[in-house]
Amino acid sequence: MRYAFQDSTDFPVQRDFIQDLQDFIRISAEVIPLEKSAIKIKNENRGKIAISEKRIQEIDMFEKDIRDCIENRTAGVDTADILEVKARTLETSSTVALTKKNEKLEELDRENKLDLMEVQQLETRILSNLSPFLKIVSMELKASIMLSLRIKN
Repeated sequence: MRYAFQDSTDFPVQRDFIQDLQDFIRISAEVIPLEKSAIKIKNENRGKIAISEKRIQEIDMFEKDIRDCIENRTAGVDTADILEVKARTLETSSTVALTKKNEKLEELDRENKLDLMEVQQLETRILSNLSPFLKIVSMELKASIMLSLRIKN
């Protein structure tokens, strides 16, 4: 291709555009599956987060239901032994619920870190595959800009 800008300006760098297109297609064939994998990991991660949040909400609701049930059953009771059992039961319920929620959050955090590392590895591979092509495009772009600056001056 002799003219790059369709304005009768000679293209500053002699390039084989057919080879560039073939390189682009080859690189795209390598990069697209990697990008699909990264997108899949991110989508699965969003699903895991939603499930974990739902489980935490279920734990909260269950704890609230237990608390309400115990409060209703002990309403009007003023026996010290019953009130002590009530207090210890509510304390145990809260402790167990908090422990379970923390376990879920820690599990989610571990999975998020693993997913993040996997996505970063895929992104690194994508960049390494694209790098040679981007260098060529960058050099051509610089040459085109330099030529257009010379033409304007």
